[in-house]
Amino acid sequence: MFFLLSGCRKTDIPEFRTVWSRNFNKLGSSSSIRCVDLNKDKILDIVIGAAENEFEPSDSAVVALDGKTGKVLWSVFAQDQIVGSAAFLDITHDAVPDIFIGGRSAELICINGATGQPIWRFQKSEANAVLACCLRFNFFNPQIIPDQDNDGLPDILVSNGGNVKAIPFSETERFPGVLAVFSSKNGQLIAAATMPDGKETYMSPVIYDFAGQGTTSIIFGTGGETIGGNLFITTLAAVLQGDISGATKLASGAGRGFIAPPTLADVTADGTKDIIVNWFGGKMIAINGKTHATIWERPVPGTEVYGTAVPGRFNADDIPDFFSIYNQGAWPNNKGSVQLLIDGKTGEVLNTDSLGCMGYASGVVLDINADNFDEIIFSVNDFVCNAPAYAGTSINNSQHSLQLLDYHHNTRQAILPALEAKNVSSTPWVGDLEQ
Repeated sequence: MFFLLSGCRKTDIPEFRTVWSRNFNKLGSSSSIRCVDLNKDKILDIVIGAAENEFEPSDSAVVALDGKTGKVLWSVFAQDQIVGSAAFLDITHDAVPDIFIGGRSAELICINGATGQPIWRFQKSEANAVLACCLRFNFFNPQIIPDQDNDGLPDILVSNGGNVKAIPFSETERFPGVLAVFSSKNGQLIAAATMPDGKETYMSPVIYDFAGQGTTSIIFGTGGETIGGNLFITTLAAVLQGDISGATKLASGAGRGFIAPPTLADVTADGTKDIIVNWFGGKMIAINGKTHATIWERPVPGTEVYGTAVPGRFNADDIPDFFSIYNQGAWPNNKGSVQLLIDGKTGEVLNTDSLGCMGYASGVVLDINADNFDEIIFSVNDFVCNAPAYAGTSINNSQHSLQLLDYHHNTRQAILPALEAKNVSSTPWVGDLEQ
């Protein structure tokens, strides 16, 4: 079920209304919304991954909705759930961005944005050792990188990893994750490199030129829910050489890995972005972008975390602060959620709450009431947190609400009425569809 909400401000308390909603029977989503104009009406449209049960094919594994009406523009088949979120790049030269999106069972698809027709799909192969061993699991969120095959088009970097059939807490059948570079035009594999510690990966890579001198750095993580891992930084040049064994280790975690992508924000006021990351074992870590030294750590005992640290301005200083949602307990028996606001300068807790059951989604922030402080929009799944928590028992058939937290004014309100639904994994999108 998808909702388009419109917000306005007559007072300090914003008002919201539903513009349209769209319901899909039998479909669920672990993807997050991305928006782009696909029909040239100057209104952004909505692209999201979907599907039915795991390992089941679906004719609606990727769906595009008209941003004006909610009407389905097109849908695309996949063999398994499309859990990644889309990246956009016009490779067909028709002034409509095309879609790159990944999911389970090695699904990586390039889709014509105007027609919804697949342009290419990744095909499993045993042509080399990396393909045969490792490039056959989940594809995560692709990143657009400069042209590597001299065809005049930017190309894509994407991570692949995570054998869902591996036994929890066992190292058996845990294959090394992969960073791979593909031609955006035809899906040809340009380069691939396995994780330097030999561990699996579930993290979408983050790319950035920290020094501003044309060197593309890549931050990536290893490990999982029951397997320890590390956070690394390497270069695109190393990936293109097929060897990232010289990657710098930024942080380590025993018994749990690094799953959520980091956030880049300058918390040291030195003009260089720093790295703020959630370790799955319940800890937010700030790392200096220049020196790679740890700036601060904020452990949240008895929790685990799937979501990214979301930056915003929540107090009076000019240093970005961070919001994150942690799950109480240990996978697969997570129960309630803990919402935390963290001071970006010190790592101290500004605010804490415990709303609803566990979830994987992150929040989003914006200054909706124009008071120079950011508010936070996040999902709350309000049901009895039986294990596994995302299959919890309904309470009065109203399970999910979308909440707005105004930390500066110490208020919270529901901006979407409680629904007979769950949103475990999808982060909301905030922006102006009418551009």
